[in-house]
Amino acid sequence: MTIFRTEPGRQPGRVRHTDGSALPLSRPGQDRPRRDDNLDAARPGVNPVERYRTDDIEWACQLGAQVYYPQRLVVLEGHGGLGMELAVKRYGQVTVGSMTYSRSVRIECGVLDTGYNINIATTGTVEATAGGRRLKLMDDTAGVFNPVDDTTLDHWSRRSHVVGFKLDRELVERTFQALTGSPSRRPIVFANRLDLTSPTVRPWIHLLQAFVPAATNPFSVNSHWLMEREMSSMLATGMLLSLPHSHSSMLASGADRSTSERNARRAAAMMEAHPEDPWSVEDIACAVGVAVRTLESAFRKHFDLTPRQFLRSVRLERIHEDLRSADPQQTTVAEIAYRWGFTHLGRFSAVYRQRFGVLPSETLRNG
Repeated sequence: MTIFRTEPGRQPGRVRHTDGSALPLSRPGQDRPRRDDNLDAARPGVNPVERYRTDDIEWACQLGAQVYYPQRLVVLEGHGGLGMELAVKRYGQVTVGSMTYSRSVRIECGVLDTGYNINIATTGTVEATAGGRRLKLMDDTAGVFNPVDDTTLDHWSRRSHVVGFKLDRELVERTFQALTGSPSRRPIVFANRLDLTSPTVRPWIHLLQAFVPAATNPFSVNSHWLMEREMSSMLATGMLLSLPHSHSSMLASGADRSTSERNARRAAAMMEAHPEDPWSVEDIACAVGVAVRTLESAFRKHFDLTPRQFLRSVRLERIHEDLRSADPQQTTVAEIAYRWGFTHLGRFSAVYRQRFGVLPSETLRNG
């Protein structure tokens, strides 16, 4: 059994790209390892796939820490070199890595703190401990490791292939706030054992698969950096909605009911003060600080309208006032309707008549 220790004066080996070129990794405080630029450096806007291979335990430990978390690596059995192979791709606040070892190893990470890790063993098995709970990663079971979990991959069987997804803690917590309208006051803790055959989990697993090809194929469309934020947000949203966790009930029930009326009235006051603004439901929800579905639920409860219907009602009132005060020799119904965002005159006339009992042209003519 070999344990990684730093020996005084030791000159570690080299990590090599899969093309055989040597890659000097950084020591703490130095720059990150350089990427395998020959893959896709010529493609503007594309973040490259990084590929590494090493037999050196120290470098493998440092590389694992730079890509995922600080760690201690122990070789358990097997002969020959360590044979660590890693292909890694970064999507903003999501990191996807494909990794294998030629020898059986144990990886001790401690408390992860900065992110959530989802490990899927595509071949072989990995026995792990998360927060004192034991689990075994295999073809139908993945592992979810939380920032608060003291995590150890106790026995990574030789040549087992694992795809690991790291989602930054800040990304998951920010997405949770966007979904619920309020921040999480306690750490969001997911169930460690993930059943890959579960019908509720399968759609999210299919989403994960969209990330994996780019870890081996730099020319896939989702390699472009312009898509990183959208893809990262989509993955975090799916994780929060599909996987069981400590805050699932908040996502199911929405915001605190005691704030429902207050949120609805705040949003209504904003629309009444500035109905001429090009409001979207997302804009209103963001300004009030709640999720879109929470705002819509509050409006239905307190006004029996959706936010869009409420805004249209306010604008119709303003149109009615403008028509009554306008000079029919100087102004047309179309001009006033367009000013308030109604571009289909036939539809506008029908809605106006339903609301006020007369056509808008009659109001303009009679005042």
